[in-house]
Order: sequence, then structure tokens, then C-alpha cells
Amino acid sequence: MIQENYTPGHSLNASQFMAKRRASSHAAFFLPYLKPGMKTLDCGCGPGTITVGLAEAVAPAPAIGVDFAVSQVALARTAAEQCGIGNVQFKVGNAYNLPFDEGEFDAIFSQSGEAARLGEEDTARIGAMARVLRAWSEHPDALFAQAWLAAVGWRE
Repeated sequence: MIQENYTPGHSLNASQFMAKRRASSHAAFFLPYLKPGMKTLDCGCGPGTITVGLAEAVAPAPAIGVDFAVSQVALARTAAEQCGIGNVQFKVGNAYNLPFDEGEFDAIFSQSGEAARLGEEDTARIGAMARVLRAWSEHPDALFAQAWLAAVGWRE
């Protein structure tokens, strides 16, 4: 299995910087496509501040954030509690081997500067996300957004 790495790291400074991100600013291109009832995954959610905004957009369906860093998932859970958002969950997980069933999500968001490389590891991560996205034939509104690629509606 590919080992995850986050170049900026998870120092207090990096975490505080990432916590300033919001769906309204960092997922603005994605939000118009979300509809209430769409189960959504935020892959590489970090401190969860974007995930909380995605959850607001898809309520009452859940928005689930996954990150490999236990410290980030703890921050994300705290952020959700402080906002009083009840339809958001956070899990520790590996983006290359997502702990979800095939076709489980209606929409997937991932903001990762790492994706700009598009090397072998990035193809594996995108493939893992595509595996858990509902097929267009079953759900024509299925969405995938890689923030740096702005690939909305991509499906393998």
C-alpha cells in the first residue's frame, strides 16, 4: 500500500493555516453542483473546515471527511462540534485504500496540491476515489472534484 505524505506537514502553524479554509472559498466551484441528500466524501479533509461547509450543502445526507493524520481528524471533530453540524463525520483513513464500499458516495471532493503532479501515486488516489463514487449510469448527478484539476463529473 502507498504510504501517505502531506508536504506542508501538520505543525501547529500549518494546521492553523489549513483551518482557515472554507467550502465557500476553497470549494466554491463545487458547491453549486451539490444538492441536499447527496452523500459526500472529503478526501484529505485536514482540520475539517471545508467538510463542515460541504455538510451544510448536502444536509440531511452525511458529509464524511477522511484524513490519514489522527491529529487532523481530532481537529476536524472539534470544528464540527463547535459549529453544531450534525450530519458530518470524520474518519482516519488512507486515500489510496479508502474504508468505504464501492459506489457509496454521490459526490467526492479533494483539495490537494499534491495532485498537481499527477504521478503514479496520484493516479492511484484518484482511482481509489472513483471506486467509491456512484457510477453515472446509476446516479447521473454523481460528482468528483479534485480542486486543483477542477474535474467535475469525472468517472473512471
